[in-house]
Amino acid sequence: MSLLQSQLAADLFCANAWHTNDTKWILTAIYIGLDLGYLACGASTLWLVRRGLSVGAARRSVFLSATFLMTCSAIIPWLTDLRTIVVLLTLVNFAIGIWITTYLTMASEVSSHHVSTAAGLLGGSGSLFGALAMWAVGTVTQATSSFAVTANVVSKCTITSTALAFSDYDPLVTHAATPLDANGSVTVRCTKGTNSTIGLDLGLSASGAIRRMAGGGDFLQYQLYKEAARTNVWGNSGADLLNPGVSPSIAPRVVTVYGRVFAGQDVTSGGYNDTILATITF
Repeated sequence: MSLLQSQLAADLFCANAWHTNDTKWILTAIYIGLDLGYLACGASTLWLVRRGLSVGAARRSVFLSATFLMTCSAIIPWLTDLRTIVVLLTLVNFAIGIWITTYLTMASEVSSHHVSTAAGLLGGSGSLFGALAMWAVGTVTQATSSFAVTANVVSKCTITSTALAFSDYDPLVTHAATPLDANGSVTVRCTKGTNSTIGLDLGLSASGAIRRMAGGGDFLQYQLYKEAARTNVWGNSGADLLNPGVSPSIAPRVVTVYGRVFAGQDVTSGGYNDTILATITF
């Protein structure tokens, strides 16, 4: 088996994603096929002679049998199972081993006066079959196939929030006629290209559409808005939802919540609180 045959066989196995250990044993098997062909030539000839054939007839029978085996190389390009290909390549090299040995011994029988010519013709015939085998290997190694690669990126959003903490509320002087304002925020992250809306519920102590903080047996009324002018109430449905726009990336986006405690409320002093549930829909 020539260096070219070895390289083509190695390319074949690499192209079919065999591991290094697999390739090592496969190449060894193909070389052993060639060596067994060398040994089988003499052994099979002797076996036929012992069964009554002349030496010349036995050699020709072995030669023709090897010729038949070498024709197996013609079907390799149409095979898809690598193990079958390896078996056939080993068998073809086995036959080539028989050819090499046989034509050297048959040259003088073909023509006792033109031994060199006979050896050349017989050797050339063997090389022709060898070339056919390598063409088959080359066809296999050059065969290509395409396959589809698909994936699906899901639309996904997350939302977190920070507390909205109003400062001290003075209903007698400072906030008798002026409301108390403060800001909070929600942070959203969405898959790129995802459109979403953010809703804020009415809290735990609302009266109708008015949000209220509870404390000291009283309720402190307040409201949450979508913009700094505090004209559009931020609610939990329909036009009251806030649309932050299509997400340009998965980077976090901070959305301000604008809060306002109404002026002039007659309430008991002390701490007041409420809990708002923020929901993102996508």
